[in-house]
Amino acid sequence: MPLALSSLRGRGMNILIVDNDEAARRRAVEFFLGLGYQVQMVDSGLKAISLVIEQGVEAILMKAQLPGLSGLDAAAIIKRIDPKTRVIVVLQDESLEGFEETRQIDYLECFVEPLNLERVNQLLGGGR
Repeated sequence: MPLALSSLRGRGMNILIVDNDEAARRRAVEFFLGLGYQVQMVDSGLKAISLVIEQGVEAILMKAQLPGLSGLDAAAIIKRIDPKTRVIVVLQDESLEGFEETRQIDYLECFVEPLNLERVNQLLGGGR
């Protein structure tokens, strides 16, 4: 039985989208805004860390492969800053290289591209 759209709302949850691909970032932002989330976006791991320190967020959807500081490294730092922040890592392919050493920091979930935003919404509690 399909879920009613009203049961899929983000209920104002504050999330951060981290992706260096502007088109992918904007797609995710539009999707989550449409479901009632409060959404911010940045294009790098360093900017994500800065935003978490300055403002805090409830959840982060972060691409693992980012130029400069990788999403995996940024996620590890963010989880040390605020262990309650839910981090969802998006991998380019099914290779988990580098993931094993960082998985102890309590990632909420790991997805492989192409990303299914509806599944992310359900994971964040919008589909409950």
